[in-house]
Amino acid sequence: MKLGMYKSDSENRACIVLGNEIVDVAALAELGYKGEPPSNSIIPYIAAESAEQQAARQLVDKLLGGDGIKNKLRRRQLLFDADEVHLSPPLRPRLILCGAMGYKDHLDEMDVTSLPKTPDAFIKLSSCVIGPEDEIVLPAHEPGMVDFECELSVVFGKRCSNVAVNEALSYIGGITMINDVGSREGLPEWESAAAAGDALGAMNFFHRIIRGKQFRTFCPIGPVVTTADEIVDFQDINVGTRLNGRVMQSANTRDLVFPIAHSIAYFSRWYEFMPGDVLSTGSPAGVGYAQDPKIFLSPGDRIEVFADQVGTLGNTVVASV
Repeated sequence: MKLGMYKSDSENRACIVLGNEIVDVAALAELGYKGEPPSNSIIPYIAAESAEQQAARQLVDKLLGGDGIKNKLRRRQLLFDADEVHLSPPLRPRLILCGAMGYKDHLDEMDVTSLPKTPDAFIKLSSCVIGPEDEIVLPAHEPGMVDFECELSVVFGKRCSNVAVNEALSYIGGITMINDVGSREGLPEWESAAAAGDALGAMNFFHRIIRGKQFRTFCPIGPVVTTADEIVDFQDINVGTRLNGRVMQSANTRDLVFPIAHSIAYFSRWYEFMPGDVLSTGSPAGVGYAQDPKIFLSPGDRIEVFADQVGTLGNTVVASV
């Protein structure tokens, strides 16, 4: 089941994305849902076996059954064609933990010569989040080296803290895509400092690189969250990036350095993940910085990240005004 948020008048409302149709969760009332279905967040619907998720699944089954309910929902303005509405970010996570050094081929292209012994990650601010078809705004003072990274991300469906590897996948409520946009300003200097053995300089420039990932609009997320029950194997998901129609990144989660369950268990030693929090798996090879010549985002570019089970998250790049 694919869940999202859409803009309705002055508010964002939870919805089910069913092919090319959008169904407002208020339609659950048609199945006798007691009370008013939660409409300001999809989090109740990603919790495994929650009453909300079960009711949403029943609604999907009913809609797929072709029993005439669609016409009724259209009349009540609870069902729309996808091109009639604008999807918002499906989530505004409390915590976004972005995996680093996730794929060996990305390490190779960035001239990292040894595999990490443990997973690594950094926090990305939720203020960076934008949704499908929202604009990525190049920062006025650092517009020239902005790069893209497609990252499959897990969305937690329940509290996750200090869990075992063999239990870790049960905490996933769904998956989505993140485009971990970032400025590469400071990266050449970091490489030079590291090569020269300048530990303090390398640390300073490393922090500069992380700050370059925190600009507003630098975390497109979506287009939907696909619930975990639809994922046969978390280690067999195709992901990729297209820039102006050209495939830049193409990978499968089987190529991750650390399995997703391992990363969840590892990071849960320090982070208490709550429902709706996000952990990304890191970027595969193909980023703009590693191209020859280097390719960075420019005003007018169309950047898309995608996964088989999630769909395509597309955004246009614009200059700061």
